[in-house]
Amino acid sequence: MPIVRWTSILLTAQLAIMFEAANVSAPAAIPPETQALLQRQLGFSPSELAAIDRGRPAVRSLRAGDRHEVATAGAVRIDVPPGLFVDRFNDIVSFKRSPLVLQIGKFSSPPRLDDLERLALDQADVDALRRCRVGNCGLQLTASQIQRFAQEMNWSNPDAPDARGRANKLFREMLLESVTAYQTGGNSALPEYRDRADPVRAADELRVVVGHSSSLLHDAPELTEYLMEYPRATSPRVQDFMYWSREQFGLKPVVSVTHAIVYTPQPGGAADLMIASKQIYASHYFDGSLALTLAAVDRSVGGNQVGFYMLYANRTRSASLPPLIGGIVRRVINGRTKSGMEEQLRLTKQRLEAEYAQQ
Repeated sequence: MPIVRWTSILLTAQLAIMFEAANVSAPAAIPPETQALLQRQLGFSPSELAAIDRGRPAVRSLRAGDRHEVATAGAVRIDVPPGLFVDRFNDIVSFKRSPLVLQIGKFSSPPRLDDLERLALDQADVDALRRCRVGNCGLQLTASQIQRFAQEMNWSNPDAPDARGRANKLFREMLLESVTAYQTGGNSALPEYRDRADPVRAADELRVVVGHSSSLLHDAPELTEYLMEYPRATSPRVQDFMYWSREQFGLKPVVSVTHAIVYTPQPGGAADLMIASKQIYASHYFDGSLALTLAAVDRSVGGNQVGFYMLYANRTRSASLPPLIGGIVRRVINGRTKSGMEEQLRLTKQRLEAEYAQQ
């Protein structure tokens, strides 16, 4: 082949690569302040920004604070007013509807035992409770909870009727007591897990994930104070509720209780809305977890067009796991968190845009 033709082919290829790189590196539709947040705070690459620009969800791993932590982030553009998103989020049972969410319920104010009526442990968890001892238990529980199961269940009687039903009833009662204690005592009332040799205080793990999320919380000191000083801290910019869920997560379902905090920041920041999802309890894997959802309105659109960028960051701690098992579990958590996040972003966009189109 003549040298001139080779030169022409190489030049054409180089121009194509340069053109593609230019398109990828500068997604024109994302407003500069939102793009800066995605790049600087969450580390999204040019190709990931381009995917978001095209209306696709993008998910990536964040730098973890230490080896006990899994951190992930995701983002997607949703072409609806952010107020619709908040309304639907407040209906958390419908909002989180997914094949991975096996059961879910929202707590009343004040919480009632009836709020947990649909919650049921699977047989594997009930069997684990039968063998449960302080320092060696298949569920994350406090010492007093473990002792109550041993004393009140009468596991030694093989003829005791409906052991699973009674175990579920006692578990629901304990969850209600934990929620009530948290609403009165705040983080100091979060559980100290005694299912393993070394106790783990959920309040300590929460403090770590809040600290590792400081870059996203920098412009929201009121929200940070609410996370750390609830219920003493109050703010007219906060609305909150609590919910429980039982979700399929890798090796086994996880029962969790979450405090959802919807915060409206002062005008002028990068985000127009922030939602903090703060873990109060988890039956497996998670010693502490904090998820932050930021909504940044796209003010660059004109006419009747509406839309916002939904940014999501999650930090989860599994500090108490042995190194070998911990590494395996954290890889499972990372994989499931990223796939679940991408699916949730996709479903949220799909549902909200379809609903808005019908209005």
